[in-house]
Amino acid sequence: MTRLDIPAAEAPPVDPKTLATLQRRFIVLRPLNNEHTLFEAVLRSTDPDYPKPELELLEPITANIHTLDLARTEVTDTDLAILARCGNLAVLRLAGTPVADAAMGHLKGLASLRSINLTGTQITDTGLLELENLPALEEVFVIGTGVTAAGAGRLEQATGAVVRGAFREP
Repeated sequence: MTRLDIPAAEAPPVDPKTLATLQRRFIVLRPLNNEHTLFEAVLRSTDPDYPKPELELLEPITANIHTLDLARTEVTDTDLAILARCGNLAVLRLAGTPVADAAMGHLKGLASLRSINLTGTQITDTGLLELENLPALEEVFVIGTGVTAAGAGRLEQATGAVVRGAFREP
């Protein structure tokens, strides 16, 4: 996906000082449109004593986050509460994190969410139920989770999304 593929969103421009502050805190921000109103945010911690990303740092730009990559971090279910305020979030990568079913409740109101990678998380069919009313959902990755074929089928039926994964037997 190139910058030009992402349309301008109803999001305010981001102050350059805010961007600089976030980037100093090990948050990679890539503009996704020419207006610099939508960004991909990649959070990684380089401090072995604190492997969990500081999601509260994203508060000033929640409306500007289109893609959020938290893969292979120690983010928890409660940390993800900030996502409920990310109205333009379309892509969420949580692969290899310890998140579980409770985290999915924070995603219920994300009408723009198209893709979510839950590979290697603790998600089960119960967590997938929280995603059933997401109108834009197109794909969900659940490899190495507790999701069953029945749970995947139910989500596909409800949303039209494709659920990709090797499913656990009930």
